[in-house]
Amino acid sequence: GLSNPHGLMQLFDKNLMVGDIKRPRVFTTAGTFVKDFGPSGLYGIYISQMPNGEIWATQYLKQSVMRLSPTGTQLGILNHAAFKENVNNVVQLADGNILFSTHGKVYPGKPGRLVWFTKDLKPLKFASAPVGMTLNSDGSLSHKDISGQHEALQLPNGMILIASFWNNKLVRLKAGGAYVDALTLGSGCSGNGCQYAPSGMFLDKTGKLVFTTGSNAVRVVTFG
Repeated sequence: GLSNPHGLMQLFDKNLMVGDIKRPRVFTTAGTFVKDFGPSGLYGIYISQMPNGEIWATQYLKQSVMRLSPTGTQLGILNHAAFKENVNNVVQLADGNILFSTHGKVYPGKPGRLVWFTKDLKPLKFASAPVGMTLNSDGSLSHKDISGQHEALQLPNGMILIASFWNNKLVRLKAGGAYVDALTLGSGCSGNGCQYAPSGMFLDKTGKLVFTTGSNAVRVVTFG
């Protein structure tokens, strides 16, 4: 069984991979267990399959990202000073650059950080802060509307959408990192959760955004 499932994605071979506190696990679409994935103790709770087929697992409490082959062989580990804020999510953008988001260590409310890497796996250095954003000393970007982000994705129009868990918001950025706007989904947080907090999300075939929330609900949003 699963110890503490978090991330979920469909692999290129159509099987499902679930990120877990111990190691990712692979299932068929019918729910039949296929195999454990990667080395023991991976702690890959959020996973992404990159266009080249590699699986990238964010090692949440290990503050790093492990690169694995499609068969689970370790290829390397990525580190960055901002990952000490608990790296959560990774997405490769249309220009080849790679965006990482961190959760932040204080719950709730401390802004997380966004880190860009180039396609040759080098940290992207911003000469100055993109419009509306703060450029931190470690090279990451942050904004008061982005806190406890659980997922990021790139929309068909090129904009980046961030699920800001502790703010009950969906935040839009331009591809280069400039702040655009934020949609507030509701208000209210208590204990370790927020009622309207967006977490996992994806675009369906009609272009609508589907996401899970802290109230154990699935919601649908259409962006213009």
